[in-house]
Amino acid sequence: MARTFRIALAVVAALGPAAARPQWRTEPMPVRLEAAGLDVLAGAFVAAGQDDLLVVDQAARTARLRRHHALLSPQPAPFPIGSLPLARSLRSGYLRQNGTDRLADVASHYAVHLGASQIQVTFGSDPGTMDPYSLPSVTDFGAPPGGLPYVVSFLRLLATSPESEQLVFPYCLEDVCSSVFLMDFGSAALPAATTRVLLAPNLEPMDTPQPEAFPVWISTTARGGAVDDVAIGSFGTVLLYAHEALPPTGSPTLADAELGGPIVVGTTQHLGLPLPGWLPPTILRFGEVHGVASLDVDLDGEPDLVFAMSSPRYAAAGSLV
Repeated sequence: MARTFRIALAVVAALGPAAARPQWRTEPMPVRLEAAGLDVLAGAFVAAGQDDLLVVDQAARTARLRRHHALLSPQPAPFPIGSLPLARSLRSGYLRQNGTDRLADVASHYAVHLGASQIQVTFGSDPGTMDPYSLPSVTDFGAPPGGLPYVVSFLRLLATSPESEQLVFPYCLEDVCSSVFLMDFGSAALPAATTRVLLAPNLEPMDTPQPEAFPVWISTTARGGAVDDVAIGSFGTVLLYAHEALPPTGSPTLADAELGGPIVVGTTQHLGLPLPGWLPPTILRFGEVHGVASLDVDLDGEPDLVFAMSSPRYAAAGSLV
């Protein structure tokens, strides 16, 4: 799915009536927000095909919509911020729920108590309701360090028709409970979730235990445009799960996704060791990986893995690797 196009359209598209061809501003258009530290999500939250901005102030427990072609005018949103017991990382995308409604959904992780976790989803077809989906307990996978919420991402893992996304949830990557959860939702009005767990290597503790999954297109299968490879940014390392074959079209399940790996781009050990030789000499220390992309940097026709790495512990600028 053209995520970057949807986000760019929401931010820089010209205000005014729709034209026969896309109209673009020659300069970026600032959208002033009510305060600092807000969550801003892009997606079709009101009408399919019209991307809005959903602005959530978790501290003030309010949500506002910046509507398509009216980005400067905040409007009340039905997003159930009042029912969120703790601050968490919010992400938006398009799940299979309600088939072809093409309205954006919002997902987050919530650590109910030590060792018990939920993925909580607000579906675009029911924007005022938060639906919880439980994950295996501590007896199976261990507890999130400190009970902190992790980050849930929307990626295309299946060749579904119509096009949809699944949830990818890296969990506890620095302990024996290290796992990656994949979740898919049926197309019924009240969908049931199916879950698959990928094993992940145990990494050394990170500055902040919030790894995040990003879509990349490294494998030949993903480069065909139907699915995303999974790149998980952690501390000084990227875990890559690449598709080895295209899942069946139509109505595949998570069991049909032929994901290889994980491939460790970096190292599972960071403390007390010299930096690996493949890092350029301008990088003085490991940092947290905050974004991953696939780009043909050296113009050889093959995609390269690019990631941004920084650390709040140090004043030095971050690195693009």
